[in-house]
Amino acid sequence: MTIVASFLFDLDQVPSWESTRATLLRELVIAGREGEAVAATLREGGVLLHNLAYTDAELTVSEGGRRSSLTRVGRPEVWAYLLAELRAALEDGRHTTDPEEVEQVLRTLGMEAMSLGYLTEEQTARLDGLLRGTPGYLGTVTVDRAHPLLYRVLWAGLIPIVEIKDTRIWLLDTPGSLDEERYELVDEPAYWWSEVGAESLGWTNSLETEHEHPTRVEPLPRSKRGARFVEGYERLTAPTPVQRALASLPRESPDAPAEFTVDARRVPGREDAVVAESKLRGYLLNPDHEKGGPKARLFSEALGIDRDDWQFLAEQLRRGVLNAPLYETRRDAHGVKFHTIVAVQGRNGEVKPVLAAWVVRPGEAPSLVTAYLAKRGTAPDTEVFDVALPRPGEEIAFEDLWALASQAADDAAALHVPIPMKVVGPGTASWVSNGEEGVASVRVFDARRGFGKWLRNEGLGHAGHLSGSWLFAPPRGYQPAKVWAETFVEVLSWHGIGCEVHASMT
Repeated sequence: MTIVASFLFDLDQVPSWESTRATLLRELVIAGREGEAVAATLREGGVLLHNLAYTDAELTVSEGGRRSSLTRVGRPEVWAYLLAELRAALEDGRHTTDPEEVEQVLRTLGMEAMSLGYLTEEQTARLDGLLRGTPGYLGTVTVDRAHPLLYRVLWAGLIPIVEIKDTRIWLLDTPGSLDEERYELVDEPAYWWSEVGAESLGWTNSLETEHEHPTRVEPLPRSKRGARFVEGYERLTAPTPVQRALASLPRESPDAPAEFTVDARRVPGREDAVVAESKLRGYLLNPDHEKGGPKARLFSEALGIDRDDWQFLAEQLRRGVLNAPLYETRRDAHGVKFHTIVAVQGRNGEVKPVLAAWVVRPGEAPSLVTAYLAKRGTAPDTEVFDVALPRPGEEIAFEDLWALASQAADDAAALHVPIPMKVVGPGTASWVSNGEEGVASVRVFDARRGFGKWLRNEGLGHAGHLSGSWLFAPPRGYQPAKVWAETFVEVLSWHGIGCEVHASMT
């Protein structure tokens, strides 16, 4: 059985990187000379796990758009997620490392790897034993090619250095490099390859066909663990509308100010998109408004959405901007502007594409400027969002409201990615994948009538330390329980029910 083996080092402690490389290759040349099958590619480089935790934070354009700089910052919650996942993957796989030591070196951003693919397990064990005692050596890890994180940081993200076939060695250059960039491989003690004892030395790259290259190291279909990691990572790092706008924003614009700055940092408590009540009730859905009247009549005739349905429309537009592609991204004196095309479901059951225009002002989330039914034949970029908002004054059975609110809360908690928590005790250190322990509750203010009374009668609510009807969030863990409670309260608030969230860590 052949594997991809990664040999990990604390670079600050390694006396000579090139000598360490020569030690590994010399042992493989000896194995080839003794008749073992040797065919591997050597990759080297920093284990750049921390790069995966960075996100766009601020764009500054100056000199009329001729100069621009994009600031990226690390997100601590993503860094914790990556560290916890890498450590868990190491502990569950084959390795000869101390996972806590590996984690500490990763935190210093000083970890380097030499990865070889493919080796036999016996060759890997010999090389691991040979490196024991080398200052800075942390151990070897079998790279799980079905786990995208391990494959990326311990193989794909490293630089191809050497190919070895039995007793022959080729140094690798970049396809398209000039021939003069291939320096002469002089066999003198000053050069690391002189220590290897190879039968022949040469140059090659992945496109050359003069010799048979070692088998390419390709990723495998994702394992359950690998798929779960990717799903969580993509949710954690999903760009906000502002970040997506920055990515597509032309740096030069004749109508834009010569200098401007857009801050895309995530601000706790700040919504990712804002749809003001006054923008919809007072303008877009107001049939008496001088400019908004024609739009209001179209929304009413085509979708059955009237002025009092503003929240029903707002929620669909807000969800749309979080998911839909952005078009015509540009900047002017007011800020960064773009538009989206969202599928909006009307009160009459019809679904129409709605073009929504947005603006990002300095230090603010995107806010809606205007919206109108898109031209006939325009395809929306989103699926229909199910918004559980009845018409104003429309009664909803409490059992139906319970089903709507609890289902929405269950879905939100299931989609939430908890931030792992590091627990350190005497002689032990481990990650808790579900984050902090804790509980959350929903307090419905009035238990004497309405929904609060119904909760009590059905055995779903109970008395608490304050008045009202209380119910516990079912998910275990502070973070998912709090998300569940917040979502439940949001749905109840749409129906005019006074309530609040209580959450605490234990």
